[in-house]
Amino acid sequence: EYLIRYLNKEERALFDKMSKVDRHHAIRVAKDAEAYYESLKKYRDNMEISKEDIIKLSLLHDVGKQVYPLNIIKKSIVVLLSKLTRDKIKSLTKFNAVYIYYYHPKEGVRLLKDFGYRSEFLYAVENHHELNAEETLPLKILKYADNRN
Repeated sequence: EYLIRYLNKEERALFDKMSKVDRHHAIRVAKDAEAYYESLKKYRDNMEISKEDIIKLSLLHDVGKQVYPLNIIKKSIVVLLSKLTRDKIKSLTKFNAVYIYYYHPKEGVRLLKDFGYRSEFLYAVENHHELNAEETLPLKILKYADNRN
């Protein structure tokens, strides 16, 4: 199975705590990231990250969402309010739904930091929704795949 091939037991336990929707999303992201990685590999000498790590990164990039799982109704409301207010609701972090929508990447790093990942891995998790982040290759691949899904 895909998860067994790329995630160890502890990582799978963390992955399994995500909602079903988020788990399916992560698998789609991982498969797109793998394909994009392979296409880039044809034109680059140094990939900076292994294919296995880019897949692992893609599978775990949204683990921070498990801190406060959003059902489809709550997520839809937050997305709508986000668009209507041009992200001005971002400061309303006392509301769990708003907090996790905007800050799940930071929560993801908090959950993953003791697993021994390289800094580039954690940087990509933390910045996968940031528009102005320095774009490392792992972050570029993750953003591309995440935005497709």
